[in-house]
Amino acid sequence: MNGVPADELREKQRSYWETQDATVDGMLGGFEAVDPVDVAQSRMFLTELQPQEFRQQHRVLDCGAGIGRVTKHLLLPAGFKRSDLLDIVPRFLEASVAYVGSDRLGDRYCSGLAEFDFKGDSLSRLPPVGNGKQNAQGGAEKGAGVDVGSEEGSSEGDEGQDTARTQLADQDSSAVAAREFRAIERAKSRQWGCIWIQWCLIYLSDTALVDFFKRAKSALVKSDLSVIVVKDNILTGLRDIEEDKQDGSVTRSNGYLRRLFAAAGLKVVKARRQVGMPHGLYPVMMYALNPVE
Repeated sequence: MNGVPADELREKQRSYWETQDATVDGMLGGFEAVDPVDVAQSRMFLTELQPQEFRQQHRVLDCGAGIGRVTKHLLLPAGFKRSDLLDIVPRFLEASVAYVGSDRLGDRYCSGLAEFDFKGDSLSRLPPVGNGKQNAQGGAEKGAGVDVGSEEGSSEGDEGQDTARTQLADQDSSAVAAREFRAIERAKSRQWGCIWIQWCLIYLSDTALVDFFKRAKSALVKSDLSVIVVKDNILTGLRDIEEDKQDGSVTRSNGYLRRLFAAAGLKVVKARRQVGMPHGLYPVMMYALNPVE
């Protein structure tokens, strides 16, 4: 399935969404009327998964967030400490600030699901420590603001060199410690008590979907209450998949999705079908997922 190359799929996804208005109606493909019933049942589902006290202590990641519809109407009212947004369209993320209108709107990541850096390595990877050829200011050993004495090795020169070496070592140690602290803080900011994924899995191949979930589960806060929530269209009947030949997207059956969850090392701890959606739309399922121990 999804015989279209990943890069082409990503561009098709981006191209489609870049034509949509940065409004709730645009986010819902012209079905703004489903927003209240969608949010109401999501709220009930989430309430059964986590106590509010837990949510108040942790961040949530809103995947495929667009302008932040789910964040504004569901995740922030549910009490999460902060809601971070992940979306592939920069224009939507820019619009989210005014639309959400909350100081609890957290980080905004512009990325596709398949490429998202859950670990934050692209930001928090430490630069290499100096190899002794440069000081903390990046200059050469001589003439870089540190007096290292003469090369001839007088006692005063030796003392000066020792002092300079000590200063350099202290500066290097301080710089490394500061970088390590910033890395730890960034790593902490990429741990979530909930990862909410709604109506955005259709552009992932099976392989990319399993890989995404494997990386996502490692970004959960270490707690039995942490959860990944998937809310998406499903197929009914005998078909497992339905591909859209025009844009390469795919809708999957309930059973097929469950097999992919299991392949990623996730178990379904709660599932519920959304009710009250307009006739003629795909059925919608909500899944709560925990890592298999």
